[in-house]
Amino acid sequence: MERPAVQTVTFPSGDGLEVTADLYRGMGPESPTVLLFHQSQSSRGEFARIAPRLQALGYNALAVDLRWGAAHAGVTNHTAARNGTPGLIPRIESGEERPWPIIDASYDDMVAALRWLDAEGYTGVRFALGSSFSAMLVYRLGAEEDLGGVLAFSPAEYDEDRPSLVRSW
Repeated sequence: MERPAVQTVTFPSGDGLEVTADLYRGMGPESPTVLLFHQSQSSRGEFARIAPRLQALGYNALAVDLRWGAAHAGVTNHTAARNGTPGLIPRIESGEERPWPIIDASYDDMVAALRWLDAEGYTGVRFALGSSFSAMLVYRLGAEEDLGGVLAFSPAEYDEDRPSLVRSW
């Protein structure tokens, strides 16, 4: 039986939060895999047009809902919903709370995606693509994990309390 072109999967993050992702299967588990991490207050829906193109080129693509997110392009960020993030966004935007605990924990969601690929037998070289806050975090992922490379779109030192965070990785 042929597998679907895209399959929604779930796996636990380091703290037990269930992470949702869309898996676009390429030529097989031994093919390269691109992990796709969305920008601030977004979802895996951000990659609904990019992931099929990667898939057509033979890459596996895993578009991950990180806990620092919200709906995007009509796609609910289920990880953020489970985390309660949408309810915290108004408090963060008003300055009552800071986003950094959620952003920092999003890194654990990224690592969990790598561990899920391991458990599912994906052995090809891996690349991590990040956008905005996740672009910052893919630098850490590249420093701490076995990746073939990182693609960072609009990375910055976003945390004014830790102005050299990215450089420390």
